[in-house]
Amino acid sequence: MVRWRRYACSPGVTLVSVCDGFGYTPVVVRWERFDPDEYEITYNDEKLAAHAISRYDVMEVLANGIYVTRNKRATDRYRVRGRTDAGRPLELIVVVEGTYQLRFITGWDL
Repeated sequence: MVRWRRYACSPGVTLVSVCDGFGYTPVVVRWERFDPDEYEITYNDEKLAAHAISRYDVMEVLANGIYVTRNKRATDRYRVRGRTDAGRPLELIVVVEGTYQLRFITGWDL
């Protein structure tokens, strides 16, 4: 939903600007300096479990080094690739929900 603000400048003239919905700066995650301890991380356990991935597997991937690319279909999503401690290669999809808020929604074996 877009909310508009009206500003009165002089008699008979009203400026309209967008305050929500457009023109905002998206949240940026600095993946090259990523530290999982700085983020509030949530998980979609059902979708991850459907691919035999636990939240511990996700944390192992994050701790072992990751390769990140932007998801082509959704600008708020990223593809995170890495390996668990057991050497299992995974690709995970993460949604940036806000400043320092990430949600891992699904993943699969590579």
